[in-house]
Formats: sequence, structure tokens, C-alpha cells
Amino acid sequence: MIQYEVFCDAPIQHFIRFKAIIPVTNSVTTLKLSTWRPGRYELGNFAKNIRNFRVFNDSKKPLSFSKSDKSSWEIQTEGTAEILIEYQYFASELNAGSSFLDKTQLYVNPVNCFFFTEETKNDSYQIKLNVSDAWQIACSLPLEQKVLIASSYEELADSPFICSPNLSHETYEVQEVKFHIWFNNQKHIDWERIKSDFVKFTTKQIKSFIEFPVKEFHFLIHSLPFSAYHGVEHLKSTVITLGPSYAI
Repeated sequence: MIQYEVFCDAPIQHFIRFKAIIPVTNSVTTLKLSTWRPGRYELGNFAKNIRNFRVFNDSKKPLSFSKSDKSSWEIQTEGTAEILIEYQYFASELNAGSSFLDKTQLYVNPVNCFFFTEETKNDSYQIKLNVSDAWQIACSLPLEQKVLIASSYEELADSPFICSPNLSHETYEVQEVKFHIWFNNQKHIDWERIKSDFVKFTTKQIKSFIEFPVKEFHFLIHSLPFSAYHGVEHLKSTVITLGPSYAI
């Protein structure tokens, strides 16, 4: 299991801080950051947002490393069973495929900023979210006491999440599938109308495609104060940015 911790202690600067413990088996380990993301058929450069990268062995001693390409770190790992990595990620862009941190929310597309190795990408991930107890967490991954669990890097990369005190949440069911609707920063929601509309298009979609691939699905909707219209689909969720929102 890869154990991650996420910290929000630099929200004004938009830097998310990460710590991770990753098992290693080779004398040299290549740590990778994705260059792809769901819904975008072009190479990304998420590594440009990484700063203060450090790595330690299982005795908490620093290990030497070098960049082998723009998104890969080659680490000397002989004689250690695991490595501890620490780094920050600059998260200042709020759209359906990015990550964002300020004083009011933490929004993460894990494909942007979580590392993997070829040896461990099929291992499970445990992500501890160090956020306020007053914040809700919206995500399709299993959640228990601010800890998310992903069965593999692939599942994690496809599972965005929002942490915020301004989340509103309702559910509905169609053909034994449970659907979650999450609004972030939207006031005065007409839930009766919204749920009625969602049930209609969901029923039509399932009828057209015969079945639905998962038993639970999450709509993660950012209501923005500026003009926006963007969405990214995932296996068990979709992220939508819509604006401008209304305040009355």
C-alpha cells in the first residue's frame, strides 16, 4: 500500500503539500508523474507545478535523485525497503481537469499531482486528508474519517475530489444505481427541480445504453462567479464547472 498525506497549510500561495511512503524493491527507483489526464488527448506537463521535492530512506536519511525526464525522478534506493517523499504542488487553476487550493476549498484531480512507480502502480493507495472537520469531502472513492482508499493508481487517477465547507449534497436512484449530486459554492438550490431533471436525463441515458457500469456515481459541480462551461468524465464521477453562479 502507498500511504499519502495531503496538507492545506499554504492556501494563500495555492500550494498543496504532500507526503507519501512508497515501497521499493530495486536499487534504483523511477518515480513518475502522469503526463496524461482523462478527457484530454494531449501530453500534459503537471511536473512544472512541483517544488521542494525531497526523498528519504526508511531511516529518514536523504537519498540522492536526478530528473531522468520532465516528469520522472530517478532515485537511488539500494538498501531501503521504502521511501518517504515530500513535495508541494502549485494548484491555482479551477477547471474540470485541474487542481486548486485556497482558504475555502481543496480540489484535486489526482492525475495532476500523485506519484506512482511501475512496481507499485497496481498497489492500493491510502490518502489521509488533513482538512478541517467542518469541511465535507466529495469523491467517488471509499471514505472513512477523512481517509480515501483507491485500489490502484489507475483508480486514484480517475477519482477527483473536493473538500469544502460550502458543499451541498443530495442523492437520487435510477434502476438501483445511486447518484450523488454535489454543488460547491452554490446558494439557494432548487433541489426538487434539479433532482427531477437529473432523473429524467439519467433514465434516458440508461435506456439508450441498456446498463450503467457502476452502482454509485457522483456529479461534482463547481459553481463559479465567472463565465465557465467545462466538464470531464470519469468512470464513477464527472466534474463540471459552471458560471456565473447566482447568489439570490
